Amino acid sequence: MPYPTSIDMAQSVENIVRSTGCIPATIGIIDGRVKIGLEPRQLEQLASRRANPLKISRRDISAAIVSGNDGGTTCSSTLIFAALAGIKVFATGGLGGVHRGGENRLVSAGVKSILDIGRTLEYLETLGVPVVSYGEVKDFPAFYSRKSGHQAPWNVTNAIDAARILYTHRQLGMTNGALFAVPIPEKYEATSAVIQEAVELAVRESEESGVSKLGKEVTPWLLKHVGEFTQGRSLESNIALVRNTALIGNFPS
Repeated sequence: MPYPTSIDMAQSVENIVRSTGCIPATIGIIDGRVKIGLEPRQLEQLASRRANPLKISRRDISAAIVSGNDGGTTCSSTLIFAALAGIKVFATGGLGGVHRGGENRLVSAGVKSILDIGRTLEYLETLGVPVVSYGEVKDFPAFYSRKSGHQAPWNVTNAIDAARILYTHRQLGMTNGALFAVPIPEKYEATSAVIQEAVELAVRESEESGVSKLGKEVTPWLLKHVGEFTQGRSLESNIALVRNTALIGNFPS
């Protein structure tokens, strides 16, 4: 996200977490040191991009620490750090997934509508990751839209059932994580068709320009161009869904 929207969003998400009675622990890498619970000045440092922070996935962790870089953590690296710190639940705007046309590629950042959601769900099934939609139906959300055309195998309608699934998962000795997919708030669904058109245009341009072959740089490029094509409407939706997942992630009753 562009600065200062990035810092405003991060601070508002932390405030949402506090409003539920929980303690926020924003995770990142500062000067090569893993931080579980960024201080305000560290959050500002990452959000402002003063030190050119890197996008740190699982494969990048050791090298980033040794080189002393700043970095924002993807879902895969955040999951590792959260587990090491004993944090059982973390919220994010989107999950890593398979890029379109990327049947043989590794998982990258984002499940966003710019990705191949069907193959991402297949990959999660192969890994044995429980996928649960949070809502009245099993529709798996597509980031900007409440429906992707794909179904999750399970759904829950309240925090108690979600917590019971996690508790049972742990009692059975299963060490892998679980995914709860929270749809964007309904008020933003009206703009999803317009944003999806921009997504398709951005994907075509990435393929024509060769950007689609740049690995982890693809997702930031696509999101930036989708934002330009929609004149900021996608950014507004992006912020809304991050705030919503932060609220649900703290399991309000």
